[in-house]
Amino acid sequence: CKFGPPDALVALCGCALEGFAFFAERAASFVTMLSVGQIPNKDHLAQDVEINLIYRNVKYCTMVTHSGDTTVLIKCNDESQLISLQPMVDGGFLITVAGMAHLAYFSKDKGTGEMRMTLDGHTCIFSPEYDPSRLISSVAGKIARLLVDDGAHVNVGDSFVEIEVMKMYMPLK
Repeated sequence: CKFGPPDALVALCGCALEGFAFFAERAASFVTMLSVGQIPNKDHLAQDVEINLIYRNVKYCTMVTHSGDTTVLIKCNDESQLISLQPMVDGGFLITVAGMAHLAYFSKDKGTGEMRMTLDGHTCIFSPEYDPSRLISSVAGKIARLLVDDGAHVNVGDSFVEIEVMKMYMPLK
């Protein structure tokens, strides 16, 4: 996106799409719960959701409010912007920001958390949030032995735990 849209616009549209998808999924869940005789909890009625996206190593922390069928209000740094999102037949969205229309497509990888958005023909990738103090594994298993004390420093490439997977022991680095 070197010559693409400004970073603030990319972040704003990304938050709008993420919030819009969240509210649509929650509405579908609400209807499904009612159709099978379950009573949804009050969280299904909340109109606000916090959306945090990282774009070009800058974290954008926003509050997205569902303000209408096709509109969301995005608040960030004591400023707010009303965004209109019109779903299109081909899966894209026509996003109106400050009177200017933008065409956007987006997808999110559930496994990695990476979100990819094409805004006005420019591909923009939002990085998943990374917490270096949290050690995780991509392999399911049972912890067999801790190799490092809690709170100790771990260097890149050092084993920190040994896990058992299908009666095999393997170190995680």
